[in-house]
Amino acid sequence: MSDLQDFGASCHRRTIRYAAVIVGIPLNPSGGADSWYWVAEKNGFYSVRSAYNLLEKNLCIKKVLVENTCPLCGVFAETERHILVFCNFAWSCWEYAGLAAVNRDTSSLGLWLADMFRLLNGESQGRVRSRSVKDVVTFASSSLDHWLKAQGKGNIPLLSPLKDEDGSELWIKPSVGIKLNVDAAIFDLSSKHGFGCVVRNANGDLVAAFAGVKHGKVSPDLAEIMRIREPLSWLKNHAYTQAIVETDSLVCAEALRNAEVFVSSFGLVVEDCKKILDSLINVSLLFVKRSANCAAHFVARHSISLAERMFSINSVPMELMSILTSDCSS
Repeated sequence: MSDLQDFGASCHRRTIRYAAVIVGIPLNPSGGADSWYWVAEKNGFYSVRSAYNLLEKNLCIKKVLVENTCPLCGVFAETERHILVFCNFAWSCWEYAGLAAVNRDTSSLGLWLADMFRLLNGESQGRVRSRSVKDVVTFASSSLDHWLKAQGKGNIPLLSPLKDEDGSELWIKPSVGIKLNVDAAIFDLSSKHGFGCVVRNANGDLVAAFAGVKHGKVSPDLAEIMRIREPLSWLKNHAYTQAIVETDSLVCAEALRNAEVFVSSFGLVVEDCKKILDSLINVSLLFVKRSANCAAHFVARHSISLAERMFSINSVPMELMSILTSDCSS
């Protein structure tokens, strides 16, 4: 009897998990025929690399593969961020190469890699310090060009060049018009995802702040691109002639600037955002660091309690008011 109860509970949990994934699938507002796509790549096209990654992940979930420690330090789990940034041996390699000046505490691997490539363009490598580290760096240097050429269409970042205005670390008042900062948040325990948007004018005054939340289990990138669509829709319904939309998602910013069409759920929302952008006049999209997006991040993290609310300056939460004041004084 206990075995049957355990089996029933397991089936119930799986049903809830699958339902959350189905609810999280974005629908095309313009209709059209359904199509198949490869879920493990943002562009929807199959790649051997993503298939291996998906297989390894599933085997680890099912306890078939339980050994997932870093082969270099043998202590921590072998994640992309650990093997490149946080592993002490890997960091010794960066030190040897003269690249340890890059901040290890960036909010994402993509931002760290962007900083690393910028440093690569401006600095020379350091001198040799140890044989074992030298071997690793020499191999990495000789393999970098091959790795770049081997990447398939599934790699969204750096598909188009960054703009001069990208990468701001502080919030800056728009010279004219308004600026909309947007961010997304994922709430895994409740299988929900939300967004926050903060709109300010050229004086730094709050024009509007609003939040929303939806049911469904989605990837971080899909949550971010779905949330970018919200302020674009808001702009479409308001008569502003100059606007800047800022996001701290480099993946989404690059995907929206790229001409390639992706056949995945992510790509579906990207195309929808592109159509809205094309219908708007004098609206630009910029990528900023998390430190320049604190207000939207706060609203997004509290979107469950703030959902479906749009508040003015007189009803702003004290913590958000503190962020707004800090942004204007920086």
